[in-house]
Amino acid sequence: MKLYFEDRYEQRHLIAEKATREELVQDMYKFISEKNPNFKVYYTRTWINDEGLQVLDVGSHSEFFLIGV
Repeated sequence: MKLYFEDRYEQRHLIAEKATREELVQDMYKFISEKNPNFKVYYTRTWINDEGLQVLDVGSHSEFFLIGV
């Protein structure tokens, strides 16, 4: 499985490749704290997009994480 970060310009960046979703979620939180230590994740909203990727919204309104094969 792969974890991508989609920035506000809809550019996708590969963050990690791991065997489980749980490992990727840990990598997502690590990426957030490294990129912006002051950003607080108050909620995580998820859905499946038209490409079949799981989208994770952590409250930034313009940037998302994606999990897929």
